This record gives sequence, C-alpha cells and structure tokens, in this order.
Amino acid sequence: MMCYGHRSQIPDATQNPLIPSRMTQSLSDQKRPVLRSIEGLVQAGLLPPDASANMEALAKQYALAITPDLVDLMDADNPEDPIRKQFVPDLRELTVTADEIDDPIGDEAHEKTTGLIHRYDNKALLKLVGTCPVYCRFCFRREMVGPVKGDTLTAHEIEAALAYIEATPDLREIIITGGDPLILSMERLNKIASRLGQITHLEKIRWHSRFPVASPHSVTDAMAQALAASGKRTRLALHINHPREFSPAVRIAIATLQKHQIEILSQTVLLAGVNADLDTLQELKTCFTATGMTPYYLHHPDLAKGTGHFRLSLHDGLALIRAWYQQNPDQPMPRYVLDLPGGFGKIDLLSDAVTGLDDQTFDITDRHGHVHRYQSVASPLKST
Repeated sequence: MMCYGHRSQIPDATQNPLIPSRMTQSLSDQKRPVLRSIEGLVQAGLLPPDASANMEALAKQYALAITPDLVDLMDADNPEDPIRKQFVPDLRELTVTADEIDDPIGDEAHEKTTGLIHRYDNKALLKLVGTCPVYCRFCFRREMVGPVKGDTLTAHEIEAALAYIEATPDLREIIITGGDPLILSMERLNKIASRLGQITHLEKIRWHSRFPVASPHSVTDAMAQALAASGKRTRLALHINHPREFSPAVRIAIATLQKHQIEILSQTVLLAGVNADLDTLQELKTCFTATGMTPYYLHHPDLAKGTGHFRLSLHDGLALIRAWYQQNPDQPMPRYVLDLPGGFGKIDLLSDAVTGLDDQTFDITDRHGHVHRYQSVASPLKST
C-alpha cells in the first residue's frame, strides 16, 4: 500500500513543486460538481441504479456532499473501498441503537455562548460554522451539521464568543471547528485569527479541518497566511483516516500550510472496515512521518446515531492499538482516546483510567475522579 492511491498514483503536475497548487487542478476537475444527491452518486457509479427510496430518505436525514477529489480516490467497483465507505451513504445508518444519542460528546452541557464550548479549564472550542465541504458518514456532529441543520455564527455571536474568551484569563488555547471552518472566506478567517491574536493570555490557536483532504487545490498561501494571522502558535488538526487520502495534491496542501509555520496534527477515527487493522494503521503512521505531521489523536468512534457499523468494541480496539504500539516502541504515536458520553471529556484509553470488567463493560475514570460505566457491544461484522 502507498500513501496515495487509486487514480492519484499517476504522476501529474501536482507533483511539480514549481507549479502553485491552486493551478494544478485541471479545467475539467474545476467544472465537476460536488455530489450532493443520490442521483448524483448513481450517475458517478457509487450507488446502484436501483438505489431505494430509503436511500433518498437517508440523504435527507443526514447531509451528503462528496468532492471530486475524494471521488477520484474511490474504487467505484469495490463496495468495501475504505474511502468510499467513509462518504457514500449506507442504509445501515438507519439503524439506531439505544445507546446512540444526538450529542454524543456533550457539547451542549458546556456551551457558554452560542458556538463557544468551554469544557476544559485552559482551552475552549469555537464552532464557527455548521457546514462542511464533505460529510463523513460517521460524524459525531451529524445531527447538527449540514445545509439545513448547520448555521454559521453571526457577527454578534462571534463577538459574544470573543468577549467570553477575553474575559476568561485561564484560557490558553482556542480550538476552531464546526462544521469545517476552512470553508469560510480568507477574509473572515484572517479577521477571526487576528482578533484572537489580540487576546494576550492566549498562547495557541488550533484549527480542526477535513478541507485539505476534501479540496486540496483550494489550500493556498493566502489561506495559510489567514490561518496564521494571530501571530501565535498555530496548529491544524487534519482529519485523515486512511493512507490513500494522502494524494499528491493533499501532500502539497500540507506542505503549503507547513511553509507558513502551521504545525499539522493528525486526527484519525478508528473505523471498522476502513483502518481497523495493523497494516493500514502502520502505513498511516508512515504517511504521517513522510509528510511531517505530528501524530496526535486516534479517536474511538463516538455514539453518534446510525454509526454502529463503523464502531469496534472497546475490547477489540484496545487489543488492536496495544499491538500497534508494541510494533512501534519509543516512537511518537497518536493518543487513543474516547470522548466520554455526557460531556465528561477525553480519556486516554491506554491509561489506568480504564478498567475492563468484562469484554463489554468498562469503568472509566474522568479527569475529576468520577467513575463512569461504559458498555461496548461487539464489533460489527463485515458488510455483505
């Protein structure tokens, strides 16, 4: 396996560092639409011609968008293709288990102003937008994002959030997310970063985004300058789950951001049928190293509605990640974490905060010393 794959393996202009990345997308690619309907997926060969009415209902329930760059990474003839699985709707999403909830990580419990989540003492989350360039089928905010569900913060709401940040001197880091904040104009990105740069007690700004994978040709020097406009330590957590997502264009996008002193952190979700095996995880780590990314987070899937077919049992996840760590002694590795349901924060799953009572039952101690019982069902079977 390579760090880029399928159609993007063919050498092309994107591999020439002398050509600006924004110019390497062909005219035909620029005209290709983002797929936003079941009909569009059928025409692209990503769903069968007889896609059911249930699939139409699913597309209305959860937002759908797949960019041309991601379509190019998919094998339309393989229903088990790991890129396809992440973005193409699956009728299994209509199955909701009793433990799946609208807000699986408990954002609402810690919302101080609209879009401003203050869960940890020294950091806060600013959700600027409720839309994305592409929608992952396992998204933990799927009940809150999309053209219908998601809203962009108004100027008044942004000012209220900034006022809260200014009035809270314990804050050291602001994490800007959504949706995906990089869909905003460079003018707005620059303005928000610059305003945060004026808050003296802040030390770090962290952007969370899928954009450099979904639309890598749109990552330009001007965008990087806007993201870094705070003048503070700036990092971007790049959501990337499989080695084939590291296309030549994505590598150029990463390098463009790094050129402007933006540290790129890895943010990966452990997904059954996508990356939940040793070979894929090891190749993913190789890609992190090859592109100068810092291994950061490996998330155990959250209890978002309709995502059970992606979710390994915690027992199987722990066994897999322990084996992966053992293959890489004394090397930088992403932290395997779980966001405790109810808003109790992230837990390092390889720490002594986790006690297995049996294969499905775990006692997990949060950062305040409170113990939570976590039930984890068996890992899903391979789809047929």
